Amino acid sequence: MATDLVAIVCLAIGSYLLYRGVQKGYVLGHLLTTPPVPTRELYKQRGTAAVEGEVVADGEAVTGPFSGQECLAYTYEFKEGGTDIDDFIANTEIGKELNARQEHHRKTETGRESTSFLVEDHAGTVSVDPTDATLWISEQTMQYAPADDLPDHIEQFIEAEDRLRKPDPELGHIHHYTEKTVQNGDDIFVFGQLERLEGGRWGDNSSNHHISDGSGAPFCLISDSSRRDTVRQLFKQAAWRLVAAGILISVGVELLL
Repeated sequence: MATDLVAIVCLAIGSYLLYRGVQKGYVLGHLLTTPPVPTRELYKQRGTAAVEGEVVADGEAVTGPFSGQECLAYTYEFKEGGTDIDDFIANTEIGKELNARQEHHRKTETGRESTSFLVEDHAGTVSVDPTDATLWISEQTMQYAPADDLPDHIEQFIEAEDRLRKPDPELGHIHHYTEKTVQNGDDIFVFGQLERLEGGRWGDNSSNHHISDGSGAPFCLISDSSRRDTVRQLFKQAAWRLVAAGILISVGVELLL
């Protein structure tokens, strides 16, 4: 009976890791088959495209709720923490993958805001809409205990958001505030659907082109690493999940036989 239970657990975790590994591999495959091109050559592209360059503001900025910094796109994640041991478990690689934080944190809320910006390379510019893009960006995490004084901008944001609340002295939980931002002047890699802006013509200057998470793209990704480094990171993440999945599924099947 105990052996069967262990086998089922191995198969369940292995199947989940296999699913996640295939997901990462799917993204990896698209990035490998879509090398970045200079913006002046975007008129030759159809469907999806990738570019690398520097972020240039093209409108009003937004403000990161936890950092208080002006940026062009941000995502945030609020977690109402558990105990120190819970947090340690949740921050391990396997804990993150199996969503252990969802078990050990009482409340999780996410949000995002953005504005369109330009990506500029040596050849020109292209407009990017990050509204539904995945931000593969280095994150900044702040932790505050009930005894800590929250910065004014975080306190004001919490008061404006009914879903969030301050650390409760009676519970003693540490709250985690995580934010990812795209800043003016950042060097980024972008993959997504390429479209021609209204009034533009294929072959005109590159500012007549637009990259977004359109209906014809499998996804839109914005990374603060180069395409080469982004591919490396994805390969590592896909590889360990697939290897671990293979081991766990093999063990589960062996125990059931």
